[in-house]
Amino acid sequence: MPVRRLLRLRRAARLAALVAAAACEHPLGAAVQPPVVLQTPTAGEILAQRDRWLGAGVTHYAFVYEETGFLICCTEGRPLVVEVQGDSLLAAVPVSGPPCGAGCGGKSIATLFDLAVRAANDGVLTTISFDPVLHYPTRMDLAGPPDASGSELASDLKPLP
Repeated sequence: MPVRRLLRLRRAARLAALVAAAACEHPLGAAVQPPVVLQTPTAGEILAQRDRWLGAGVTHYAFVYEETGFLICCTEGRPLVVEVQGDSLLAAVPVSGPPCGAGCGGKSIATLFDLAVRAANDGVLTTISFDPVLHYPTRMDLAGPPDASGSELASDLKPLP
C-alpha cells in the first residue's frame, strides 16, 4: 500500500475515532441545550450567528458533514468526517465504507455560512438550526424543485489542538 494512502487512512481513522469518542459531550463541556432554530431566516440573522461562531475562536476543528436530498449529492449520500484548519479543508473522509470519488467533498463551517446567506437572500432557506454554544449551522433545509431540495447537516464539531 502506498505510503500516502496509508497516512490518509490513519488520519481518517484518527478523525473518526475522535468524533465518535466525544459524540456525547459538547466540546466546551456545556450542558446539553436545544439548538437555536430560525424559520425563514434573514441574512442578518445568519450573519449574527456567524459573528458568534467567529467569536468562539475555533480555527482547527473536525465535524461530521452530510447532505440529504438533492439530485446531485456531493457526499454520495454518506456522512463525512471533515477536518478544517483556518480556511483550509484538510480532510473529508467517509465515516464508514470505501473512500469517496473525486467529487466527494466536505465543506467548512465558513462555507456553510456562505451557503446559508446566499440561500436566505434567494428565499430558498426554509429553516436553519445552530449549535447553542458554538453557533455553527447544524442543519439547513433548502427548498426547491423536488430534485433540488434537501438539507445540509453538520454535527459533532470538536475543536482540535
